[in-house]
Amino acid sequence: MAGYYQGGVGGMGQYVPITRYSSSGVPVKGEAGSVGPQGPEGPQGPAGPPGADGTLALTQTINNGDTTHAASGDAVFDALALKINKLPTAVTDHNVVLGNDTLPFSADSAAANAPAAVNTAGIFVPGAGAGAGMEIVARTTSGTPQFYIRSFGSGSPSAWAEITHSLNFNPALKADDSAVLHKTGDETATGIKSLTSGIRSAVPADYWTSATGVYFGTEGYFGTNGSFAMSFRSNGYRNNTTTWTSLARGGLSGASGIDLRPQGTVRIGADIAAPSGFDITWRWEVSPSELRPFVDNAYSLGNASLRPSIIWAASGTISTSDAREKTAVLPLSPAELAASADLSRAIGTYQWLASIAEKGAENARHHVGMTVQRAIEIMAAHGLDPFRYGFICYDSWDELPEIVEEWPEEIDEDGNVTREAGRGVVQEYRPAGDRYSLRPDQLCLFLARGFDARLKALENK
Repeated sequence: MAGYYQGGVGGMGQYVPITRYSSSGVPVKGEAGSVGPQGPEGPQGPAGPPGADGTLALTQTINNGDTTHAASGDAVFDALALKINKLPTAVTDHNVVLGNDTLPFSADSAAANAPAAVNTAGIFVPGAGAGAGMEIVARTTSGTPQFYIRSFGSGSPSAWAEITHSLNFNPALKADDSAVLHKTGDETATGIKSLTSGIRSAVPADYWTSATGVYFGTEGYFGTNGSFAMSFRSNGYRNNTTTWTSLARGGLSGASGIDLRPQGTVRIGADIAAPSGFDITWRWEVSPSELRPFVDNAYSLGNASLRPSIIWAASGTISTSDAREKTAVLPLSPAELAASADLSRAIGTYQWLASIAEKGAENARHHVGMTVQRAIEIMAAHGLDPFRYGFICYDSWDELPEIVEEWPEEIDEDGNVTREAGRGVVQEYRPAGDRYSLRPDQLCLFLARGFDARLKALENK
């Protein structure tokens, strides 16, 4: 054999030739041997030295629009630079900066506005003027994570907003009443929103309490007015000197309101003129078992021009008849007894004209009674003053003009329309009029006494 292969470490075998000698002792080079088989794989080599730290320190400022960014030797950083260079730019003397441990990240405003060093990272996007732009900053201060958004007008922050580690939105780092959580317009915030301390909006400086949870609008407010009640008030409010301040909407000073009270009652109040105290005058109250006037014997249910159509009741009305509240009951005079007899003869059937107009004469129902005008004639014929008797009533009312309020468009400080221009009717038009009425319970008693007198006269014959 001319030669053989000796197995090497982890590779092809090494060729080793064999030398032959002639009969005279002179070495003769033989022909090459054939290629031997591959040797076995060698053992694994020792581990290499530790690699460099895998973190990337962003130590360069990447200029917005810098298409000639010099290679840093770090492929990851250079790739990031190429992406940032594609951001749109309005001006070329501002920077989009990525970094840490300083705030703000604007090269123009860092010297004037940087606070104490904290663990911070963020991005600054330039605006249209020197030092102007927007920053979005994430940082940790004393172990507390925070997320800030602020804008710069000319090198100093003009607006702040903070989102805390507990996901609270906090505008406290900027001027009071200058953060907008949701702009006006057609946007809709969906889902369930929870507020732990309510909303305050445009509350006057002299509002009676500094408690949260008050919404104040141009027409009044929704919030509280004491006694732990949920309150609605129109055209005014209780101020901090416990007097009523009118908003004078539509040139009117009157007001109305509703209180939803924790005692299980609802109060309804109204005043034609401005309330004389610190609140509107309560008129009616709803309890778990009653609808009652707030003051005894003071308010009517309806009036001559605005009447309920039907009152459904399980039993009749109850009228006070306490002797301690009346004069002595006097007997009817001969003239009154005679008038009573004539009034009983005036009783007949009739139909309401409105029902005839609605249903037709054939369908309108017949009612039993008399007209007030006929009762007045009978009483006067017997020398009696009809209007001295409570069963005859007459009411009149003056014309009420329509009152229309017009208002201009309202715009907030950011130029957003908060209220469209418009007009609304504050008071409906009502023509002047009058109406005659009867109290049937008293009329029936007047007739009953006259009937009794005639019956006794017959019995005595």
